[in-house]
Amino acid sequence: MIKLKKLLFLFTGVLLTMTCTINKKTDKKSDPWSLELEKGGCLDVCQAFTITITSNGKFKYNGKFKVKHLGLKTGTLNSEEQIKINRLLNSINWQDIKSGYGSNANSLQLKVLEYSAKTIKKKVSYSGSEPQQIKNLEHYIDTIINKDEL
Repeated sequence: MIKLKKLLFLFTGVLLTMTCTINKKTDKKSDPWSLELEKGGCLDVCQAFTITITSNGKFKYNGKFKVKHLGLKTGTLNSEEQIKINRLLNSINWQDIKSGYGSNANSLQLKVLEYSAKTIKKKVSYSGSEPQQIKNLEHYIDTIINKDEL
């Protein structure tokens, strides 16, 4: 009878330890962030729009010129899109990103990317020679706004 009580006590202790460990892992939440991408028109041939996305997946889009969706739209990204955006944002070392890339030639499209999180705020203007991680993020955002249903 004493061995059974010890075994039951040991089992309960192990179970409680496992439960506490699992809760610690699932309670962790990522820090909130926001991202805004603005593309200006260039010589009447480039798309022009602004999109703001937040860490909870909410977005606000304003299509201005040569885009699939003109005007203001709001909504929420699906979970797959949120995961991909998070992965792309995490691939960027924001401390190493400069505030400007490319030249200010009138024929090039000016793009402005603003990222804000708990530990960093970064505004990047670019029209070429930006890092590949920023190109990847921009390309993915373009695929989101070019969906049939935004």
